[in-house]
Amino acid sequence: MKTLNVLIVDDSRDDAVLLEEMLRSGGFLVSSRQVETPEGLQEEMANQFWDIVLCDNNMPELDARRALDIVCRHRPETPFIIVSGGLSEEAASGVMKIGASDYISKHCLSRLVPAVAREVRRSGGRGFDSKRLAGELKQKLAGREGAALFLVEPCRYRDFVGHAGEALLSVFSERLAGFALGGRVWRYREGVFALVLPAGGSSAEEIARGISESFRRPLLAGNEEWFLGCRIGGSLHSGQDSEELLRQAETALDCARQSGGPCFYRQGMEQRARERIEMDKALFQAARNEEFDLAYQPQYDLVTGRIIGAEALLRWNWKGNRISPAVFIPLLEETDLIQEVGEWVLRKACSFNRSMQQEGLPPIRMAVNLSAIQFRQAGLAGKVERALQDSGLEPRHFALEITENIAMHHGSKIVSTLNELKEMGVELALDDFGTGYSSLAYLKNFPMDKLKIDQSFVRGMIEDKSSEAIVRWVISIAESFGLGLIAEGVETAEQAALLRQWGCSEAQGFHYCPPVSEEELKMRLAAA
Repeated sequence: MKTLNVLIVDDSRDDAVLLEEMLRSGGFLVSSRQVETPEGLQEEMANQFWDIVLCDNNMPELDARRALDIVCRHRPETPFIIVSGGLSEEAASGVMKIGASDYISKHCLSRLVPAVAREVRRSGGRGFDSKRLAGELKQKLAGREGAALFLVEPCRYRDFVGHAGEALLSVFSERLAGFALGGRVWRYREGVFALVLPAGGSSAEEIARGISESFRRPLLAGNEEWFLGCRIGGSLHSGQDSEELLRQAETALDCARQSGGPCFYRQGMEQRARERIEMDKALFQAARNEEFDLAYQPQYDLVTGRIIGAEALLRWNWKGNRISPAVFIPLLEETDLIQEVGEWVLRKACSFNRSMQQEGLPPIRMAVNLSAIQFRQAGLAGKVERALQDSGLEPRHFALEITENIAMHHGSKIVSTLNELKEMGVELALDDFGTGYSSLAYLKNFPMDKLKIDQSFVRGMIEDKSSEAIVRWVISIAESFGLGLIAEGVETAEQAALLRQWGCSEAQGFHYCPPVSEEELKMRLAAA
């Protein structure tokens, strides 16, 4: 009998031992390990294959939702069962909707063995284990040096469950087979397919681009069109054994998940993967100990030149270096740390703004950006209200910025949340306007106060007529809807003059001031 590798995520050793004993009494040969922290779970998922994860919900540093996020990031095919004594059916249902396999109450563990057996059967039916696939690949690749192994993963496949999801994956593999050597595609694991590309002819890079392009077209399943996209990790066969080739393709697929585009294995990728894991651990530590900083970019009235607001910007130093927000904020979102870090930003920005008023400085509006993930969680308005109440800051001195991407994809839910915030008296701004779909319908239906003109258009508006046209269009839209305007990324006096001439009222950017520390912002306000 094959040994069942079980990862138990629980802060109680007694409960972990009980689960092990129940699985053994149910006929399983069990090899298990227990973790209870995000860092421990992260390390185990990155470095070890697990047949199943059994996860408690009420732990000091983890809950089931965050644990599932970590598991899915590394091994999304791994069955994940919640085993908890204090989780409501509603909460359990919410975690299952985003990928958990089952929920078992610790008060009714008789379901444990059947549930684990079911998930192990399903997992085995979903694809090959790596050794079995490696054996088949060895035969396929014999004498074919220069061929390439690709692992291809549909984007967002976990959004589609049940029969619709299986139908989609079937259609996905059929399209993929058109690129494979001999038309053969392996179901490597849930949501990941393997295929071999022949040597010679088009380069592997060209074929990868062709595969990516093919999945920009819709898939037809169940009389509906679906847009999935895909991620591709590849490795070129140059004499290494098939297991090593698979390992390299896995490493490249991890890279593709981060970059978005096709990735091919190169020497040094493992080191970068280890650095990524190390950075993840450091982010967990930074979130726990509130080791982030905020910088503040002043916002100016284009007519009077006065500072009328500031945007709070998250900053993080790691190993003595300033890490770009473009690098670490996506990691915060992937690990769901953005929730607690986002709450810290709300509290910090509100408290700092209130402290400046108490020092007698001119009152300004403090703006904070919100992630799409923060909008998906319930209770956002309540968190904002608590931050304002705890700091004593009046809502009229606070603003929230959301991107139009959030507006496009969250429909009625976002309307309800925005209405709560609006009733509270918080200013609402739509960020990066013009970079997405720019639907006028949501400007009509959503209670926005202001549009932000994206810096990419502002910076190019003098040399590029298209950018100028977009800037002037956004200004006219704001006027039509009675909305305020702020331009970001203003770098020259000429840009500022044109924006003022065209009717834009506020601006921020390096022409006025880069992001600064708390002390520097206070000095600038005092000198105003």
